[in-house]
Amino acid sequence: MTVKEMSAGLRLRPLPCEDEMTKVAEPQFIESTAGQVADELARQGISPDERVTLTIEPELIPGRRASRKLVIAAGLTDDDIDNLIKRAQQEVEPLLPR
Repeated sequence: MTVKEMSAGLRLRPLPCEDEMTKVAEPQFIESTAGQVADELARQGISPDERVTLTIEPELIPGRRASRKLVIAAGLTDDDIDNLIKRAQQEVEPLLPR
């Protein structure tokens, strides 16, 4: 049997190029709030022991994060802060020109 006869039934396919062999999965970007991160990861089927990378967006209001740390350290809650803001608005509104 000749080589030609032996290879008659074989179908050769080209070897994958280097780009196909080294292809890396693209990252997936999910926008969520800090409080919803764990729930979103669970929905995606990511187990708690898998490694993930979080990106924290720069804050829009400079100093807000630092101020929030001070407020929390003083023992105030978000509801306390909301009540203080509402009280300040009520005090200022009568002074505004109409």
